[in-house]
Amino acid sequence: MQISDDLRKRSLRQSSHLDQELPRRQIHQSCLIWTVIKYFLHQCVSAPILGPLLFSVFIDDLGDECENNLYLYADDSTLYCEISSRDDPKAVTASLNRDLERMRIWAVKWKVTFEPSKCKALTISRKRNPTKLDLMFGNSKLAEKEELEILGVTIDSKLTWAKHISKASSRAGQKLGALRKVANKLDIRGRATVYKAASVA
Repeated sequence: MQISDDLRKRSLRQSSHLDQELPRRQIHQSCLIWTVIKYFLHQCVSAPILGPLLFSVFIDDLGDECENNLYLYADDSTLYCEISSRDDPKAVTASLNRDLERMRIWAVKWKVTFEPSKCKALTISRKRNPTKLDLMFGNSKLAEKEELEILGVTIDSKLTWAKHISKASSRAGQKLGALRKVANKLDIRGRATVYKAASVA
């Protein structure tokens, strides 16, 4: 009888100890899990490779909201539509504005910020008086430009590529000039290394 009473008291003490200890362990475990998650997110956002990749995955469904072609690359997006006849401009304007409104609603839903001042419009045409489209993003009218730089490629309204070629040749000339200044101080292998580094940059 004495043994059973001792066992019962010991069991009650252990149960009470567990009741006090379990919540603390659960809280500690939850904090540990949250710390690991925050560390992982920080590493993903700050990582030079995973950051753009995860952002691309995050906005991948944005194109599903649009009726026109939407090209996405990292945080750059280009909405495109072809005007195939004289009667198309009004219909194209309405279609693009619908897509812009859908993109704005998507951004509000998923807490993504689009900066209207950085959004530009470009009409590519060889006509003397090309059609001008009134495009709106929210309450802001998109500025119409004669040229745009998209992923390092300068595209002008006449599609001549003159501006892009001029910029590329200017950058090449600057790199060649820098290479000439150090060429006489390097051997052939050193020149090759500097040349390859300048070509890739």
